[in-house]
Amino acid sequence: MQKIKTIIIDDEPLARQLIKEFCESVSQIEIIDECQNGVEAVKKINLLNPDLVFLDIQMPGKDGFEVLEDITNLPKIIFTTAYDEFAVKAFEKNALDYLLKPFDEERFCKAVERIVKVFEIKPSGRVKDKIFIRSGSSLKFLKVSEILYLEAENDYTKVVTENDEFLLSKNLSQAESNLPKQNFLRVHRSFVINLEKCVNFQTIDNGKICITVTNQEKIICSRSGSKRLREMLF
Repeated sequence: MQKIKTIIIDDEPLARQLIKEFCESVSQIEIIDECQNGVEAVKKINLLNPDLVFLDIQMPGKDGFEVLEDITNLPKIIFTTAYDEFAVKAFEKNALDYLLKPFDEERFCKAVERIVKVFEIKPSGRVKDKIFIRSGSSLKFLKVSEILYLEAENDYTKVVTENDEFLLSKNLSQAESNLPKQNFLRVHRSFVINLEKCVNFQTIDNGKICITVTNQEKIICSRSGSKRLREMLF
């Protein structure tokens, strides 16, 4: 995915610095400029044509809403303000999100997840070779080729790699739908495996298959999952 060209607009230097620091943990975002008032903001947005703007509302010269009225091409907007009374008007302007100051990194990350989904490019006829995940307080893409298996965790999905685990805010069926079918197979209602990471297949009780993956963990297929696995492999 291409970088999301971003401008930060806020009259408070500390607020701009905080957003910059939070953005550093998101590899998809590229900060191309920052502004400290509404008049400067209009000039920079029209000149640089950013994809995304973090926009304060109460600023000298022009407020955030006046900025939007004076720009030529409207980028995606995330409002950042200490005043909750502007929320309705902000979403009437098709804001992606409304961050109420003071906001922490966890709240910022939720907004960024929405941003990346909006800008994510999905080529027609192709499956994803990466999935978007949260790792601690950071956001990143994980190559699907690194996944050993996925395991259902109620309404979430645990993604297991050779050396790490991540939790997706999707159920297993939703997570599976984003993976290449030629490599990933549902072998149990709670497990989807990456066939390329399987190192051993052993038949056990009632014809079920026990799979060993590259980190030596074992996954027992259901009877129907064992049947699907045999049809695919043998």
